[in-house]
Amino acid sequence: VEAGISAEETYRVMFKTLLETENPIADEVSKNYALFDYGFMTRLEKMQAEVEAGSPQSERLAEVSAALSAEMSRRMGEAAETLRMVLQSPSAIVMEGKMAGLARQGKIDDALLQLLEAN
Repeated sequence: VEAGISAEETYRVMFKTLLETENPIADEVSKNYALFDYGFMTRLEKMQAEVEAGSPQSERLAEVSAALSAEMSRRMGEAAETLRMVLQSPSAIVMEGKMAGLARQGKIDDALLQLLEAN
């Protein structure tokens, strides 16, 4: 029998870390953004509904939620600006060159891919 790491265990560790860290929550969210998926978000909403309003845990969960929203908004804004820059290219060849340059620089992230897919 192989021992594996379950999604539930991963989420539990993530919440424990976020609730106990002395680092700024916004920094932790930005640094670990790729880990915050739909499953995490639904668990966060559920936890917020279950904890006592006004408690320290409630306030920390609200801070996590706000930091996630702010980081998501920031990343989508940057992606929109990047997409605008690419789409203003005078030709498809220039667009392709700009995309290749972004890929080499590691600047193609999930937010940009979502915008490209939507457009």
